[in-house]
Amino acid sequence: MISTRAATLLLAMTGAAVLAPPVIAADTVMTTQDTLLDRIQIEDLMRDYYTDLTATERHAIDRYWAKDSEFHVAGQVIKGRDAIAALYDGMERAAGSGETLTMLLGNPIIRVDGNRAEMDAIYTGIMNVAPDQAPRFFEQGRDHCEFIKENGRWFITKRVLTNLSHAPAEH
Repeated sequence: MISTRAATLLLAMTGAAVLAPPVIAADTVMTTQDTLLDRIQIEDLMRDYYTDLTATERHAIDRYWAKDSEFHVAGQVIKGRDAIAALYDGMERAAGSGETLTMLLGNPIIRVDGNRAEMDAIYTGIMNVAPDQAPRFFEQGRDHCEFIKENGRWFITKRVLTNLSHAPAEH
């Protein structure tokens, strides 16, 4: 459950980045036996990240972000896992009400190169105000992530969000 105020904060966190990721043609990515498991692990990481993003309990930042990572969002560059955790903690304090926000991640293009990888994808936010009302699109944009593999696990090192829709500040 997420309040209108928390949804507005989430909008600021998941959109309006100044830097847009480059557009990569789908034919530039070739999955091989060597990269298939890494691609699946990165997709699982991001699926879990988006699921946790809209959950009611604390977002487990250290599960997803590298220690010296950076997050480009809403015209800001937040550096370091602790600063990113503080940003999410602020959002969680604003949560409440009966509204539910669901974030979807689609069309991921993942390029793996050894212990480094990149992903470009589309994110979509859907707001459910009440069980008797149809859901509505809240926002949509591009998500560009860079990853590093440490001790067999993938972590986000850089994330750049570009909001392609501009949801109103009040809902």
